Amino acid sequence: MTTTRNNDEDAPLDPAVERVRAKLARLMMFSFGIMALGLLGLFAAILYKLGTFGDPAAKTIDAVAELPAGADVVSSSVSGDTLAVTVKLPGGAQEVRMFRIPGGEPVGRVQFTAPAQ
Repeated sequence: MTTTRNNDEDAPLDPAVERVRAKLARLMMFSFGIMALGLLGLFAAILYKLGTFGDPAAKTIDAVAELPAGADVVSSSVSGDTLAVTVKLPGGAQEVRMFRIPGGEPVGRVQFTAPAQ
């Protein structure tokens, strides 16, 4: 024989059970709020790292790097904070000069010479 519990489902909860249910609902809302704040912080950190915020003009660099008189720049490349410039000297020899990017001060140079025959 099957009994229906339709009357039990509509009956109000016991006051002790209602307090526990309300306490769990508050705990769930608090946990959701903390998680939402954490996600907002994460998205803010990602956007900050991508450079969306801040003054793009503050990232420009002005520097003067001195080369020998009559030298021609063949190529240049950047690696980290170092600028490498390949230079053709007036005598025909080539060398690579390296400069620090924030200030333009020379870091080093590599000269290429042909072996004596």
